[in-house]
Amino acid sequence: MSAAPEMRTVSPPKLLFTPANGKAYTPEDRHHVFSQQPLENPVLPRYLIPSPTSRMKPPELKYGWRVGEEKFLSLIHTHFTDAIQYSIGPELDDDGNELDLPPEAFQRPHVNTDATLFGLPIVDSILRYLGVKITDGNRTLIDVDYLSDSQGRADVGLAVGSTYTGMVLMEPHYSKLKALVSPNEDTKWYLGFDNWQWRRQVPKKMSKPKAKKSMAAATDGSANVP
Repeated sequence: MSAAPEMRTVSPPKLLFTPANGKAYTPEDRHHVFSQQPLENPVLPRYLIPSPTSRMKPPELKYGWRVGEEKFLSLIHTHFTDAIQYSIGPELDDDGNELDLPPEAFQRPHVNTDATLFGLPIVDSILRYLGVKITDGNRTLIDVDYLSDSQGRADVGLAVGSTYTGMVLMEPHYSKLKALVSPNEDTKWYLGFDNWQWRRQVPKKMSKPKAKKSMAAATDGSANVP
């Protein structure tokens, strides 16, 4: 007579980016959560992909490179000059005070760093560089935002995909941009600077199946997040 099979219980996998106490986030949880990223595997666990039928919405994950402000500004000045934005007068210092400059310095245009880095012109300039048609849908493929390392230190990054948009930049556009921005480093999944927490949501009831037009077919050079 064969022995009875051994009964084993399998513990569910530990979810990423949850509160340390398992219940609610505290101010200290930001460091705890960001220490679990970036994720190097391009294929995410299914539970990190938002679903309208779920009671919980996972944090946003952005697929890109943590480039750094200085390097990215240098790229803009060499390859995306049409994205440079100007304003009258110099920018304020790090403490929010005006620089001690002669009066004439406040009468000529100066580079507006924030508008140059985070404005729509840089998105459109990158799309033109890639040969991708500029549409509202394709603009969601390029996102300049702060991305944090595992220590929670934020710096300027360039994202080419997001779990919240459900789209990622595809070939050959991805390789062309990678060769320019970060030829020696692959993209990683970084937590959104603002949307880094799990959140409750009202589940959407599923309707009867209908044929859906592929989002990938509606854009140029994009595809759904796996």
